[in-house]
Amino acid sequence: MGMVSSAIAFPETRGLVWMAGSDGGGEAAKNGSLFFVLTTCIALPFAIRTVHQPSSAWDRWLGDLSFPLYLFHWIPRDWYYANVDWSLGSMRNGGLLIANFAFAFGGAILLLQFVDRPVQRWRQRWVRGRGEELSITHKYPQEAVT
Repeated sequence: MGMVSSAIAFPETRGLVWMAGSDGGGEAAKNGSLFFVLTTCIALPFAIRTVHQPSSAWDRWLGDLSFPLYLFHWIPRDWYYANVDWSLGSMRNGGLLIANFAFAFGGAILLLQFVDRPVQRWRQRWVRGRGEELSITHKYPQEAVT
């Protein structure tokens, strides 16, 4: 949250993170990429530290949501950058940003509930079934070698 807050609070990072996506290339895109690489390097030790800690159901749900959010966020992100216009004021653009976040999270939750979790349940049943099948066919290995 501190990194996101700094991205909002400081004009230098605010320009890189929230406005550079509407600039198709150039210096802003290069600096934005550098910003994301540096913030990842700073956050990595904190992320590694959390690996072996017990987590709550809420934390596991957020972890499950991360991949569907990654898959889906490109759609509202592109919509946001196509519709943002910095000459029309920050209230309009802030509303678009909130809609972008809401749509991204809503789509990710739908993907998680109606695609990812059913596929995971199906995969678990399939793996269990294959395990039972293998244990039945290999129950008496000495008979299979005759």
